[in-house]
Amino acid sequence: MAVFMTLRQYLTVMALATLLCWVALALVVMNVDPFVANWLSLSFFYLSIFFAFFGTFSLLFFLLFHLFSQGITPMFRQVVKSFQIGFLVTAALTTLIYLWGRGWLEVWNTIIFFAAFVSFIVFLWFQRRARTINNPLV
Repeated sequence: MAVFMTLRQYLTVMALATLLCWVALALVVMNVDPFVANWLSLSFFYLSIFFAFFGTFSLLFFLLFHLFSQGITPMFRQVVKSFQIGFLVTAALTTLIYLWGRGWLEVWNTIIFFAAFVSFIVFLWFQRRARTINNPLV
């Protein structure tokens, strides 16, 4: 038996989970010294910042899709699309923060990173477009 979640339940759970992730990030930032931290402490930092950004960007992108869709797109597609885009933006931002924290983020690294990120987004876009041309029900 399938159990479905209403939009209000989804937004409430996402907002509360995001708030908890921001609280966890604040606790990690206040209690961890990055200069003497071991790999476990730094992994808690990067995980908490990833999930805090993920929830925030997913909710923001859903709000933008909902405001600018003009009622054409079904809500579940807006939720899925905001979740996917939130994940991609969060992965890119967390990777940039990691590279910056390691001292590896230079101008040429950033240019290569953004070129690779844009190439990946274009690849996903063309792949999705090819799938919808071959199967119009997707």
